[in-house]
This record gives sequence, structure tokens and C-alpha cells, in this order.
Amino acid sequence: MKKSRQKVDAKTLGSPRVPAPPLLSVPLLALLVGLLTFALYVPSLSSGFVYDAEAQILIDPYLHDRSHFADVLSYRVLAHDVLDGNRPVQLLSLMMDSLLWGKRPFGYHLTSNLLHACNAALLFLIMVRLATGASGVRWAAAVSVLLFAAHPLLVEPVAEVSCREDLLATFFVLATVFMAMVFGEKTGRSSWWLAVGCQLAVCLACGSKESGVVAPVLILLYWGIFRRRDTVGKWLGLTVSALAVAGLFFAARFAL
Repeated sequence: MKKSRQKVDAKTLGSPRVPAPPLLSVPLLALLVGLLTFALYVPSLSSGFVYDAEAQILIDPYLHDRSHFADVLSYRVLAHDVLDGNRPVQLLSLMMDSLLWGKRPFGYHLTSNLLHACNAALLFLIMVRLATGASGVRWAAAVSVLLFAAHPLLVEPVAEVSCREDLLATFFVLATVFMAMVFGEKTGRSSWWLAVGCQLAVCLACGSKESGVVAPVLILLYWGIFRRRDTVGKWLGLTVSALAVAGLFFAARFAL
């Protein structure tokens, strides 16, 4: 009996340990990060317009004229003398709010808050993908992203409607990086659709604010640091086309 018990104990001790399942899955934790970020800026929903937002939304009729949608969507607005004319995605965002809310500030602030929450959730997903995805890493990423979400430098872009271009540029830059990460894991037709999505996100990032030009640079850095063992042609094509999209946008902007 003693020998048998010793054998069982040895067998039990030598068996591999099954890791405990994480308390929250990655999607649920991303949702939680987004909700906490949104809750942080709930007080801004009751505020009005200040600074350029007063002139752009309350005084200037441009945003409220539906005939201008074609100019903004086609980027012809780059040649027009209008506030934020060189940032057509910012204008389009405000014009969509105008359709829904008119000149009521609540809806404009709601859009900005939702954008900031989406940025936080997207940044969390990127950080988890860059790491191992273990439970401890997830919580470390969540805490880091919440520190980013609560940073004082973000108060103006979130709470001041006319500064939304920073949120938009951040969203499309992060979307570019996230799609590039998935692109590196895919093959065939799905990888080409992701490549097209990356180019569209680069264009929208540049159309939101000048800082969006960093998007193709981040693709290059991600390739060089994390995917340098992949096929060169695949990543070279993605990077060059992203740089070309950004270059064409700024060439058109300065030419017009």
C-alpha cells in the first residue's frame, strides 16, 4: 500500500498543471476599458461649446449645409477657404453630428467621448497582441491604457469639440497598426483585403490631422521589429503603398 501510494503521488506531482482560465477574455476586458474611459468623461456631456467650436458650429453655416458633403467626401474641400478645410475627415465627422443633433452640444460631446473610448479599447487590443496574451499581461495592458485615457493632455481633444481631429487621427492610426498586425498573420485574399483596409485607414488618418502621417511609419517599424522574418515582398508592398497614400494626400493638400 505504501509503495502504491508513493507511485500515485509521484505520478500526480509529475503531471502537467493546467493553467487557470483568465477571469475576463480579451474582448470583454477591451469593452471594460472602453466603458471606464467613457465614464471618465461623462461630465463633459453636459458642457457647451467653447473656443473654435462656437465659431465653427454656432456661427459658421458651412457644417449645416448638406450640399457641402460632396466636397468633403471627395476631398475637394482642400481647395476651399473654410475652417479645417485641410482636415476633411474632421469636417465630415462634425457634419454627421450636425445631421443628427443640429447645434445641440450634447451629441457632439457624445461622439468625442465614444471616439476616445474606442481609442482606449483599440490600444488595449494592440498591446495584448504585442505581448503574450497571458492574464497578467492583459491586466497590465488595461492599467496602462487607462492611464493613457486619463492623461490631462487628452482633456482638450475630448472635451473641446473642435479639437476632435486628434481623436480621429489617433483612431485611424491605431486601426492601421491593428490591421497591419492581423495582415501579418493572414495569407491569400484576406490579407489583401486587410492591406486595402490599411491604405484606407492611412488616408483617413492623414485627412483627420497632419499627425496621421505617422501611420505608414508605424507599419514600417512593426515590420522591422516584430515581423522581420516574414516574406519581404508582402511587407514591402504594404509599407510602400501606405507611404504613397500619405504622400499623395499631402501633395494634393499643398497643391490645392
